[in-house]
Amino acid sequence: MPESAKTEFGAEPADRFRTSERRILWIMALRVGLISILLGATLVFNYGASASFTDPTPRFLLALIAVTYLASIGYALWYRTGHRRLSLSYTQPGIDALFWGCLVYATGGIGSGFTFLFDLWVIVAAIVIGGRAAYASAALSAALLVAMSAAVHSGLLPLLGDQTAPPLTPGGTAYFLGVNVSALFVVAWLVTSLVSRLERAGRGL
Repeated sequence: MPESAKTEFGAEPADRFRTSERRILWIMALRVGLISILLGATLVFNYGASASFTDPTPRFLLALIAVTYLASIGYALWYRTGHRRLSLSYTQPGIDALFWGCLVYATGGIGSGFTFLFDLWVIVAAIVIGGRAAYASAALSAALLVAMSAAVHSGLLPLLGDQTAPPLTPGGTAYFLGVNVSALFVVAWLVTSLVSRLERAGRGL
């Protein structure tokens, strides 16, 4: 069997596993950094207006931040145990997609500026798990965006009461949905191609 055919990525299994472990730590640090930035922004925007913390959006965001910190602590404890660490690399992107979906919902729905986090997590999934995971992450993210948009538009999931932006029209919802879903799969294709080229270059070296 050719040397390059030993694994899907052309590396020894032990080396591949050690690389995945380092990437798990990287993704945990990235998540904590993003959530810390969101926490800081929430506190700054509401500083000096203590009554605003009783509004639905700040309360929802603070609850989401707290849950994400708790999840990160749980991931860290799981990693420290050394048990099924590879499963941890598959678990994190899926659960994180739910967190980002909640964040998008709390900041205006499909028109939120935080939809870029789904694209970022497609890239992270490709780097941590592999190229195929990028398409799986893109499909999951697209399904979440479509489901949330349909629920909001139908009234099953009304936006938070203190949202100031007017609800999107059906045409506006379709536009933002089309742009975001297309972007997800374009990003998945690009990052998969890049990861594949990097792996071939690594085998050559």
